[in-house]
Parts: sequence; C-alpha cells; structure tokens
Amino acid sequence: MKIKKIFNDTFITRIFIVFALIIFIVIVTNTIKESKESKKVEIATKELIHLRKSLEEYYLISGKYPDLISNEAYNNLKSLDYYDKDGKLISFANIYGGNVIAKTSSTDTIKESNVVYDLSDFKKGNNKGGWNYNYSGKTGEVHINLPFNAYLQKIEWREY
Repeated sequence: MKIKKIFNDTFITRIFIVFALIIFIVIVTNTIKESKESKKVEIATKELIHLRKSLEEYYLISGKYPDLISNEAYNNLKSLDYYDKDGKLISFANIYGGNVIAKTSSTDTIKESNVVYDLSDFKKGNNKGGWNYNYSGKTGEVHINLPFNAYLQKIEWREY
C-alpha cells in the first residue's frame, strides 16, 4: 500500500512540475514577445516623428512637400535633389539624414516595408507596412501604414 501511495504522490508531483514548467515557458515566451513588439513600437514612433520633422523642415525651406511617391523616391531620396532659383541645393536626403526612408518593422503577417503610398483618407490604407503620405493633397501628413494592434500594443496606426 505504501508503494502505491508513493507512486501516486510522485506521479502527481511530476504532473504538477510539468504543468508548472509549461506555464513558466508560456509566460517567459509571451514576455519576450511583448518586449520585442514594444521595441518595434518605440522604433516606429521614433521614425514617424523623424519623418514628420524632416517633411516640415523641407517645406519651410522649399515651400512644398517632397514627392516621395514618384519613381520610388523613398528608396533614393537624392533623386529629389534640385537647386532653387538662387542656386541653393534643396535636398530632402540631407534634411532626412539618409538616402532611404526607414522601414516599418515586420509582424507575423506583414513584411518590413518603406513603401510610401499617396493617400488622403488614412482610414483607407492597405495596412501592408510602410507609410501613408498625403502628397497629392499637399498637406504633407504622414502616418504609419499598419493595422490596429500590429505590434500588440493596441495602437490604431492610421490615426497616430
């Protein structure tokens, strides 16, 4: 009888340990994922602010917003360089501090992207990553082109 009791106690203890390990692994995995996704939000927000400031600085210098849409200029910002009537170089690449617009980080279902879409109604974005930019409306407004909760932070990116 003692042998059966020891076996039962040991078996129950082992099952408890296995379940505790599973729960621990799930919690650690979720914590790591949340941390990674939180970092993506931090980077996306930083890049959005940088892009908005660069667009405004360019506008103050040139009186217009850069055409990031034509000929995939977002991948070659130097292609937008020109000289004004006084011979001064107007360069969005110099203002932005690089030749390529930053990419939005990937998610489980969306690839990283730096594609810039011309869009005036930000609720109609395709949510494929990259940037929604109101160039044709000449407002210079820009938003991240991601769906709600893309990085598990409950952010509505089209409104941000």
